Amino acid sequence: MKSNYEFDFLIIGGGIIGLALAFNLATYFPDKRICIIEKESDLGVHASGRNSGVIHSGIYYKKGSLKSIFSKEGNKFFRDFCIKNNIRIRSQGKLIVANNEKELEGLFF
Repeated sequence: MKSNYEFDFLIIGGGIIGLALAFNLATYFPDKRICIIEKESDLGVHASGRNSGVIHSGIYYKKGSLKSIFSKEGNKFFRDFCIKNNIRIRSQGKLIVANNEKELEGLFF
């Protein structure tokens, strides 16, 4: 049986990753048709809807690791996205204190 719908991209899952992927595909390929399949009744209500709400800085990951780099870049991207789209975010910051010179070196990532 042939479907009446034709898409260029099919994304399984309407959580944060699926939606981010759809957003980027739509940005880079504006003429392409994108379909998102989600098992829940709404988007972002499963695991994506239950995160801590923290925008991670990457400070707790090994310096230079992919986790550290992606956290730092993702933090900037997300903040810039929120500002550009008039989405309110609460930035409270965090104070991290080094106990010695060795710990102090690790704070500059």
